[in-house]
Amino acid sequence: KTYCLNDDCTELSIPIANTSLQVDVVAIDSLNCISQDGILISGTEFLVGDQKNINLCEGDSILINNQIIKSNGTICDTTNNLEGCKVISCTNLIFNRDQLQSSEQSICEGSSFAFYNQSLNSEGRYCKDFQNQYGCDSSICVELIVNPTPIIVLDSFIYNVAQGTEITIEEKGNHNSYQWTSTTELSCNNCSNPSLIAEEDVTVNLIVANAFDCKDTATLRINVINQLCFEFLQIPNAFTPNDNNRNDIFRIVNGENLEVQLFEIYNEWGQKIFETKNNDGWNGMIDGIVAPQATYAFVIKASCNNESKTLTGYVSLLRLEIYYSDYMSIDKYHCL
Repeated sequence: KTYCLNDDCTELSIPIANTSLQVDVVAIDSLNCISQDGILISGTEFLVGDQKNINLCEGDSILINNQIIKSNGTICDTTNNLEGCKVISCTNLIFNRDQLQSSEQSICEGSSFAFYNQSLNSEGRYCKDFQNQYGCDSSICVELIVNPTPIIVLDSFIYNVAQGTEITIEEKGNHNSYQWTSTTELSCNNCSNPSLIAEEDVTVNLIVANAFDCKDTATLRINVINQLCFEFLQIPNAFTPNDNNRNDIFRIVNGENLEVQLFEIYNEWGQKIFETKNNDGWNGMIDGIVAPQATYAFVIKASCNNESKTLTGYVSLLRLEIYYSDYMSIDKYHCL
């Protein structure tokens, strides 16, 4: 069948259905030479139009073709183009879930964690709300854990000793690791109770760490004195017998060279409530009963270098919970 639009058949009009059509073209020139070619024309019922994505947030809805849609899916619509062909255009609906990013962070007691211009130092869950690239609500949260900081526990942070005295420094906190440094040689650097011989003034530094790698530090001073006796005694004027291994006992702190013959404690009515004949000290108990917070008088008779003295004064018994990170000093009280 011939579909010529003009006399010389240089233009064709061929109806295309939803089928394929083979069109053969034969051309004869003035010399009766023949040239032949063919073309396969395929017809289709539909043309594919635009494909687009629409991003929405979970919980939202959209109205398309009088349908309220709340979940993921593809919506297609058919229209006719200018040539009368049917065109299918589809829209992919993507409902994005709210995003939540959560993490866990640990810090040591006394330190802080930076979180979106906040300095956090207390345990808890902290969140920052924002909108993602699709405008959906999102959150970044952190679960903050505050690990305990170790406390260095020493009998004293200041020692006054005679030259050549061997000193054992005993740390009672039972920590995971110890790091001692000193201006003189120590018997060990990573144990709890190193010893040294004080030939001159010594500075000792200690760093301890617990299982969480939280640390505490302390500095000790050992002063070497040629004739250590009454002139250099350290007698606290307060102590806190609360079983925390610090300042629990009232005694002469540096009485190594003293011979104590009498150690007496009196209450505010002048009644003797404690007596011993050494420098083991008073633990704040009266016949097995906890002594009340008050100020008590003491009388200590001792001798040193063939010299005898009677030492008197007052000591305050404090019933307080006090936590230390270094040498303790409370205003008017001097505790060692």
